[in-house]
Amino acid sequence: MGVVLKFPKILLKKSYKNFISYLKDGDLIKELSLPIYASEIKYPLLNGVAENWKEFITKGPRFQKTYFSFFGLINIQKYGEILPSEIDIWHILLAEIASGEEEKTLMKDIHHLSQRENFCIEAGLLKLCDYGGRKTEQVINELGENFLKKADTIITAKLTT
Repeated sequence: MGVVLKFPKILLKKSYKNFISYLKDGDLIKELSLPIYASEIKYPLLNGVAENWKEFITKGPRFQKTYFSFFGLINIQKYGEILPSEIDIWHILLAEIASGEEEKTLMKDIHHLSQRENFCIEAGLLKLCDYGGRKTEQVINELGENFLKKADTIITAKLTT
């Protein structure tokens, strides 16, 4: 059983520059009162930590298991072999499977769903390895199991040819 250690991306320099800018403009208190995802100071510092923690508490057959999280500062996740470079996951999801409302749903989380490095196949199931984003779980749940089974079939066929 292989594992992966995942560390959050913490953008200290960006957060510091934003802090100085808001301090000079006199808007620091207002900026710091915003939620993490809306704050130009807190988001670069804390978003990666929050996403790692969310991966730990999110469960489901389409999410690669995270065994342990130290408050989002380090995660231990089950290793999954990423999709090979010849698999264009975004094309498969958007052009080969999605229609109408499914396309709109996919577009809600382009960042996570368009990168093959965020996926693995385990026991014939397409799984997300990077799924802590605010919209990722919502998008996967909205798409539904039938949509994902189509992706399993297409990807498995491409891997066996």
